[in-house]
Amino acid sequence: MKQIIPIIRSKRFLLALGGVLFAAVLGVFVTRRIATDAQDATWNRIQSTRVLRVGLDATYPPFESSDADGQLVGYDIDLAQALGSYWQVDVQFVQIHFDGLYDALEAGKCDLIISALPYDSTMTQDMLYSTAYMQLGQVLLVAEPSAGIQDWQDLGGRQVAVELGSEAHQLVRQLARDTGQAITITAERESAQALADLLDGRAEALVVDRTTALGYLKQHPALAQVGELRDAVPLVIAVASDANKTIDEINLVLEQLRTSGMLEQLEARWF
Repeated sequence: MKQIIPIIRSKRFLLALGGVLFAAVLGVFVTRRIATDAQDATWNRIQSTRVLRVGLDATYPPFESSDADGQLVGYDIDLAQALGSYWQVDVQFVQIHFDGLYDALEAGKCDLIISALPYDSTMTQDMLYSTAYMQLGQVLLVAEPSAGIQDWQDLGGRQVAVELGSEAHQLVRQLARDTGQAITITAERESAQALADLLDGRAEALVVDRTTALGYLKQHPALAQVGELRDAVPLVIAVASDANKTIDEINLVLEQLRTSGMLEQLEARWF
């Protein structure tokens, strides 16, 4: 026991010391975070003006476009309105060409970007990104019964329709090279013709981007998606690099929208 007691005391001392050090570090972290939040000019401006300025390029339906009356409509429009509703602020849309969205955000012309914006790892030093609110990518569709096609690995010896020169076309060609599957590719000039090939039985599968696929699945109940999403591209909301409080609040709302099923409802409505 005489040998054990010092060891126990040492352990308790180390644990206590560790707790003090952790508390000190945590205190510094919390202090810094509170200071950072206080310095978030974006969040402070939204709260003081009660207006949320959303930058977007309204030329990309069904995410954002103008209807016959000139009103902005689309998935991202509804998402922005939901964000404003949670924060109890008015939403003001600032229309900007897509290539100028980041510059407009840095110049303070808008508070955030919601415009089918893909996550860009090269911009993470200049922007803060939210968690993904939607995933794009390439989808594999079949007409039921699927003739044994349950996944991408089942395309060997099959006739697969794609739009000529599309990302889907490149994906299937690469898949055939990488896996050695003998895939017969039918490349059509229009995606609608590629769909017709599948529906009429001239092709056994169709590869198309997810946004298009969602529309096809809604219009044609006989179609089914099989396999996982390929070449996934997360769509995110962007804010200025110092808008830490704003991005935290955005992520909280997105999680609530995801949990409540609203994000799924938006997909069903617009795609």
